[in-house]
Amino acid sequence: MQQPLMNLSSFLFAFTHSLNVLSGQSVANTIFQILFAFVIGLVLALLIVNGQSIGVTIVFHGLNNFLQFTSPVNANDSLLVNYALLLFLSGYAFYLWNRKSALSVSHSQVSG
Repeated sequence: MQQPLMNLSSFLFAFTHSLNVLSGQSVANTIFQILFAFVIGLVLALLIVNGQSIGVTIVFHGLNNFLQFTSPVNANDSLLVNYALLLFLSGYAFYLWNRKSALSVSHSQVSG
């Protein structure tokens, strides 16, 4: 998956979450959810790029949704938990991005 396509898929995944504002969700919570969905979309795309099967991304997405729906903490009330999770996922995306770059370099060295 090329970088522009990966960014586009993450953007589209995030954009679909903007529709929550139509259901009465506050603009601030919607913006955070869009940002969160973009990072999740980037992590999912990077998992595929790093050679993981689509099954891994399905399990990752399902686990994320399960934890969001079963959390005893109301997501609107716990900014610390939300920002900590966003920071963790951003770090994981950074790790996967660097791993992707390292894999690209090693593949080009082998083929060259």
